[in-house]
Amino acid sequence: MEVPRSARVLGVRVDPVDTAAVEAEIERRVRARMPAAALANVNVHAITIAGKEERFRRFLEAAPMVYCDGTGVRIAARLLGTPLPPCTVMTWWIWDLASWCAKRGFRLFLLGGVQGAAEAAGRRLAEHAPGLRVAGTHHGYFARSGGGSEAVAETINRSGADILIVALGMTLQEYWWEENAAKMTVPFTLFGGAAIDFASGLKQPGPRWLGPSGLSWVYRLMREPRRLWKRYLIGNPLFMIRVVGQLVRGGTDR
Repeated sequence: MEVPRSARVLGVRVDPVDTAAVEAEIERRVRARMPAAALANVNVHAITIAGKEERFRRFLEAAPMVYCDGTGVRIAARLLGTPLPPCTVMTWWIWDLASWCAKRGFRLFLLGGVQGAAEAAGRRLAEHAPGLRVAGTHHGYFARSGGGSEAVAETINRSGADILIVALGMTLQEYWWEENAAKMTVPFTLFGGAAIDFASGLKQPGPRWLGPSGLSWVYRLMREPRRLWKRYLIGNPLFMIRVVGQLVRGGTDR
């Protein structure tokens, strides 16, 4: 069977994988105890950053899998001739992921959020998914380099976790993992943005139906207008203008 080709949105690879394919890749790597790896996720914000930061672009290109977690990217890919499956959005997927881990006995470590958020998220996820083994938690307010960062990495390693969710915000989370990957023993890492704060109950993600509708950004903008207005009201239209430019050029990457 022919494997569907990946999309190229403004030069960034986006693989045509759905949530089931992402979970299958996680299970394959965890069961085989493969060397530490991290999947990348992209939305409009991620592709915008990749256009400005070569380091982030290289990180995405090197990832074993890049899945779509934003409707804007999915729309862009379709316009460019490469349809993608429905998005996998960590904000809501984390609950299903907890149940999936519980069924397989996979141990989860949560890294990120304000003080107390990861612990609260762990408790709520365990209540949601009886049998879930939360190997450990740690807040996201620690030094990104030096002894403090090394201590966090060692805590994660000692926990015996199978899957690590790093939710420090883009691109802090990706760069922290990249700088510590060589010493990590957790087989698999996912990135969560604000997912831990949402799972803890400290922030409200909005109704779940907003995810598939592509309108979750409207809810977030209403909740945090001062922080997010530029990203959504300027960044999103500029992104689509650039995508149309790529389309006019015949779908070439840039």
